[in-house]
Parts: sequence; structure tokens; C-alpha cells
Amino acid sequence: MLFFLSYALFWLAFFFTIRLAFITVNFLDAGMTLSLIEFKGAFVHGFKLDLSATAYLMLIPGMLLAFSNIIGNTKSLITLYTTVMAGVIILFTIVDLRFYKYLGARLDIAPFRFLKSPKAVFASLTIGDFVIPLSIAALLAVIFIFIYRKLIPPITGKGNKYVVPFSFLLLDAALIIPMRGGIGLAPINIGSVYFSNNLYANHCAINLPWNVVYSITMLNAVENRYNFMDAQSCQALMQKLYPEKRTVRNVLKTNRPDILLIVLESFTAKMLHMQRDGKAITPELNRLVRQGVYFSNFYASGDRTDKGLPAILSGYPAQPVTSIINIHKKMETLPNIIRELKKAGYETYFFYGGDIDFSNFRSYLLHGGIAHLITQEAFPTSTPRAKWGVHDGIVLDTVAARISTMQSPFFTVVLLLSSHEPYVIPEEPLFEGDDQEILFLNAAHYTDKCVGRFIETIRQSPTWSNLLIAITADHGHKWPGNTEMNHPEKFRIPFLLTGGALTVSDSVITVIGSQTDIATTLLDQLYIPADFRFGKNLLAQDVIPFAWYSFNDGFGFVTLHGTLVYDNRLGDFTRSDSGVTEEQKLTGKAYLQTVMADYASR
Repeated sequence: MLFFLSYALFWLAFFFTIRLAFITVNFLDAGMTLSLIEFKGAFVHGFKLDLSATAYLMLIPGMLLAFSNIIGNTKSLITLYTTVMAGVIILFTIVDLRFYKYLGARLDIAPFRFLKSPKAVFASLTIGDFVIPLSIAALLAVIFIFIYRKLIPPITGKGNKYVVPFSFLLLDAALIIPMRGGIGLAPINIGSVYFSNNLYANHCAINLPWNVVYSITMLNAVENRYNFMDAQSCQALMQKLYPEKRTVRNVLKTNRPDILLIVLESFTAKMLHMQRDGKAITPELNRLVRQGVYFSNFYASGDRTDKGLPAILSGYPAQPVTSIINIHKKMETLPNIIRELKKAGYETYFFYGGDIDFSNFRSYLLHGGIAHLITQEAFPTSTPRAKWGVHDGIVLDTVAARISTMQSPFFTVVLLLSSHEPYVIPEEPLFEGDDQEILFLNAAHYTDKCVGRFIETIRQSPTWSNLLIAITADHGHKWPGNTEMNHPEKFRIPFLLTGGALTVSDSVITVIGSQTDIATTLLDQLYIPADFRFGKNLLAQDVIPFAWYSFNDGFGFVTLHGTLVYDNRLGDFTRSDSGVTEEQKLTGKAYLQTVMADYASR
């Protein structure tokens, strides 16, 4: 047991050394610096991935120890295994140090693709690119031998033939907890260690071997498997969707309003103006629709929150088989409305009652420019919460209490969660029943009531007169009605503008749009130029009405001609309305091809 615990300590010490080497070399070689707080944060926050990587590396030694009475010379086998693994990690380390200097990204599977052109790789390297890494490799090898000999005790004697196997098999099974980063719903990911707006500081916190293996598991997802036509034809079809000139219809009293963006969990537009047992499901949103500007033909870009956030904030379409927010190197290249507003003088806030490390949210938001993150850790442990986090009513009450103290102009994003399964709400349900549809409708009704109460609260505050509120959803839902998972109605969500900064009310915009249009629409209202390639202004007079969305290995495309659905696994359209044209079919494919080509190039 002492050997097993010492072995874990060895790997943690080795990862500490590698991180220190990364920081030191980048300082000496490239002049990259960290503040004292960032230096400390890289080790403190990076420890989570170090612990996860250590747990993975201990699996095989744990098995060898479990059967040590049968195997015999166990330590020699573990030493051989450790030497091989450490050698591979040292190799990764020296490659990482060179590539980071040129690419500004930690080593993953991408640089290994350059091995297809070894001449080009070697032509790009200097003598220093060979000498320095080899010197570091030699130094790390010496450190490895020193740490291993100092920390790892001998295995003396034989344990009980029943107790030893049982104990170490149980310990091996328990390693799944540090592997996943704890017992929470969300497994650990690269974004879990992001802690700063300084990208380099976040990169320092990454555990190198964990990052490489993770990128390998994502290899199939980042390949572009959607080539339907030549690039020229694809580009021609895409250009028809986005006219270069946009004529803005302004609906604001000022071009610098305070902005509050509320993102509702799983809120399908099917529920609006719908009743169950004679009772409205979303009476508050129904009322707000009559007080603002409502977009009645609006669609989610994807089917999960990790696809909805980049679509809303970065104007970036969801991908069918992956999510760009989970590939941190690609995520870092995305535009972001947070960043654009921050440059325009806005203070930025993000409120979320759940785990901010879920699906890389933290790193995405910090890199996007969020200055203030208020998540479940900010609430006392005694705060009532559901499985996913703090209830919507408590989160919105917190926003209402703080909104008058926010520095103006501000851009505040609130991500809600109570309407996520298992649909636990802190009040008596409105509708009777316990099936999934009823549970979802009760949770949605609770969130609707919380939003209505929140709006009425801030309506009484001085903030209201200069406030623009945008309300939308992260994605749709199959309930009510058990809609097919790839059907357009499952992706139709609300998008509403309200608040005292509006000059119009009770206005319904029927133009077809999607989450990818939100950033462009809002920024055009503020006369802030920005380049969101896949966004259009839904309030422009010359806008082309369409919405494109993706699901697992397929896409849907909605236009004035009708809707179509394409399943790539089948290689054919599973839905095509009578008015759909051949050009629309080609355009839907061209859109997917463009999105995935852009994704692959990042």
C-alpha cells in the first residue's frame, strides 16, 4: 500500500516538474510571463488534470500489485512500465515546447499530422529547435530517475493471498473518481482547469499527456466527412445566403443600452400559447411577447447546451458529430459577442447556477471576455438546489439584487437550468401526473414564472429605462408532443426582445432565423462592426430568411420554400416538403460542408 501511494505521489511530482519546465522554457525562450497569482493558479487549477492523468497511469500498476503473489518480481515490471510511459511523456513534452512556440497551443493530435510531410517539418526547424529539446529531455530523464528512486519504496514480503488482490482491485475501481474529476455529473475536461482571461496562463494549467490522449479520442470527430461538391460551387451557394449590404431597422432608443441575455434551458417554442388542462404553460412569456419584439420563426442551431452557447455568443453553427466548445484550441479562435462588447466599453457578467466546468463552459467564457463569473460556487451550500444546480428562481433573484450595482453599460448573460431533466422544482407542480412530459411542462412553467417575476422586479428599478433584454433558449425539446429528434419543430425556440430601451412593442417578426443570428442582430443595433461569418441581421430589410441546424450526423434546413432534413448515415433526405427546390437541397449540403471545412481549419 505504501508503494501504491508513493507511486501516485511520483507521478504528481513528475507532472509538477513538467509544468515548471514548460513555464521556465517559455519564459527563457519566448519571454512569456505569468503574474504570481497566475503562476500559482497554473499549479493549483492544473492539479485536477494531474490527478486524473495519475489515476489513469496507476491502473496497470494496480493490477500488477493485485496479483503480485502470482507474478513475483512486481516492482521490476512496474519500473519497466513507468520508464516507457515517462519516456513517452518526455517525448510529448519536448515536442510540445517547440510547437507551442510556433502555434500558441498545447500539443494534441494535430501536430502529428505534420509527420505526413517530414521535409516541411524539418525545414521549419532551427538547430536550437533540436538542441534545446534534447537538453530538456536529458534533464527530465535525470529528474525522473531521481524522483523515482527517492519516492518509490521497495515491495517487501508477500501479503495475504486474499486481502492483497481484493484491496488493489478495489483501489483500481476507485480510480474512476479521480479519472472523472470527482463524482459530479460532468466529467473533467480541459476547460476545468481554465481560470484566467490570460490564455497562456490557462495553457500552463493543462496536463500534457491528458490533453494528447483526449485529442486522440476526438480524432474522428474533427475529420471533415461532409464533402458534397467542389469548393467553388459551395461558395457560390453560400454567398446567396448572406448579402454583403445590410439595411438596419433600429428598434432602440440608444446605441449603448445595458443588455441582459437570458438563456432558458430546453425551452421549445411549442409551449408558447399552449395550454394543458385549461392552464397556460408559459403565461409570463406569452405576456412578454405582446410587450416586445418576438421572432416567431426562430430555431436552435443544435441540440445541446454546449452547441447552443457558441451559436448564441459566437454566431457559430453546431456541428453534427462534435462540439467546437470542447476542442479548446479551436474554441479559442471563435469570435464572441462578449469580446466585441467588451471592446466597446461594456462590463461583462455571466450567471449560472450549475457547474461552470461542464463541457468547457469556463474556458469558453473566460476566453470570450467574461469578467465576472457567478456560478454555483458563489451560493452557500445551504442554498436549495436540484441535481444540476441552484434553482432558476434563486439565480434570477440574485441577478435582480445585483443588477443596480453593475457597471453600465453592461452585458449580462444568465443561463438557467431548472427545465433540465430530472425536472426537479422547488414548488408544487401545476399539472398533475408524473410522466416525463408532465414533469418537463411543470419545470418549464416554474422557469416561466421565475422569469416573469424577475422582469417585473427590475421593471421597477432605474435600470429599466436603458435596459434591453433578450430571451432565448439553448436548444429545443421533444416535449410536449414527443417530436422526432431531427424534426424542425424540435429545434424551434423563442427569441424575444423586451425592456425599456426598446422603441417598439407587440411586434412579431416572421423572418426565419436561428441562434447564429443573435450576435449580428444585436451588434448591428449598436452600430458595432464585427465579423460573424454565419450570422445575419434579422432586423435588416434585405435579410435572406433561413435557418440551418444540425443533429447527430445530419442537418435540417428551413426556408420559405419549406423544410428538409438530411441524414448523413443514410446519405439521403428523410424529409423534403413539396415546395423544396433542388437548389435548396444543395444549399443545405453546402452549408454543412462550409461549416465543417471552417471547423477543420481552426
